[in-house]
Amino acid sequence: MISTPNRLPQHMKNAFVILILGFVGFSCETKKEETAKPEPITIGDITRSEICRASLDGLSKGDIDSFVGPMADNAVYVFNNGDSLVGKE
Repeated sequence: MISTPNRLPQHMKNAFVILILGFVGFSCETKKEETAKPEPITIGDITRSEICRASLDGLSKGDIDSFVGPMADNAVYVFNNGDSLVGKE
């Protein structure tokens, strides 16, 4: 019998079906994994956020002295328009 190029032999069809069933069987297996409980995140002390809030409130009111108060003596702050503050002078 002459086989046509469009047809697979029967043993190839059986192997293909077994392979597909094997993939389905392995993919349907459900394993219950225990997820690790994440530790709580500590971002920073609340006093630091209060210092930043007070500093930015001073800047919004135009009080530069209260804005640069928490900064170091040689701090450089560059505004987005190109102006800058250098130190606490």
